Amino acid sequence: MKRNVAKNGCLLLLGIVFAVWLIKNTGVQLYRIPANQMEETLLEGDNLLVNKWSYGLRLPQTLLALPFLHDSIPGTKLKSYFAFPQIPYLRLFPKEAKRNDIVVFNRPDAPTRKIPTDRRKIAVGRCIGVPGDTVCMSNGHLFINGKEAILPPQTYDAYLTPDSLEAQLCSILIQARIPDTGFERIPDYRIRFFPRYRAEEIRRIAQRADLLQPIHLKQNNYTIILPRPHEPVNITPENIHLLYPLLVRHENLPVTRTGNRLLLDGKTVKSVRLSQPYYWIAGDHRAKAADSRIFGAVPHSHLIGKGVAVGYSIDPRKPLSGPLRTDRLFKPID
Repeated sequence: MKRNVAKNGCLLLLGIVFAVWLIKNTGVQLYRIPANQMEETLLEGDNLLVNKWSYGLRLPQTLLALPFLHDSIPGTKLKSYFAFPQIPYLRLFPKEAKRNDIVVFNRPDAPTRKIPTDRRKIAVGRCIGVPGDTVCMSNGHLFINGKEAILPPQTYDAYLTPDSLEAQLCSILIQARIPDTGFERIPDYRIRFFPRYRAEEIRRIAQRADLLQPIHLKQNNYTIILPRPHEPVNITPENIHLLYPLLVRHENLPVTRTGNRLLLDGKTVKSVRLSQPYYWIAGDHRAKAADSRIFGAVPHSHLIGKGVAVGYSIDPRKPLSGPLRTDRLFKPID
């Protein structure tokens, strides 16, 4: 009798684990939002509901892994999965991402190819460029195919504050209950990051324009043209910096770069065809987010799904005094 009870209990436990694994890998899953990515569209501590069917269901590549863990065992450097056996990349009913989608994806800048795609670090961002788009960021203005795009009002920008006005700025932040996100130092100034609407509020209270002086960081000035899959793309000095890492990392083409030339078996490569769509993804925290400005275009193979709503949110600044943000429960995002 006891043996049957124990056996039934084990079967029930295995059934629950399998059901959770099935839902986690084939349906909707919660992903915790890292800091400095999507403020204030998403907040640090948000747990985002992600629809894994949005871009086609990507089947798991690593079959043997500890349940509920992504890439490592907490508190250790031990992997939570076995790299073998590993099945090839396969996506059911694939669909391309759309411009302005909030996309959850595996970062494409893994330090080694030995890390399976589905176990690489997870990031979130807004898809601002799809195949065929020309994306240009210039002096704080975003242009898509030559037309200026309207940035969300919560988009963060960088501002300079003179050291001599730091006390006044801190006083305004306290007075207006505006979160102080810290700063970076340069001689005689501090670089701070605020959403545009917050910067306007601070200037209005201070009644002086030099309190927050907009600056445009080097990584926020660029022009890229995203190639269409399966169509020939000529290698040019303007696109080689975009194409070279894609060919090496994701197309498995053993090319080498010499200046503005790509070589394969000692011969110059004049044009290439890419096997999948690539996207330009940016965080709404444009000043500090780790996004396509850092790791280049994101391949379709790395997309996990589309963020649809905040499942729940825990304020990391209030670990003891009511950390649950009740106003964000199941809040839709756009």
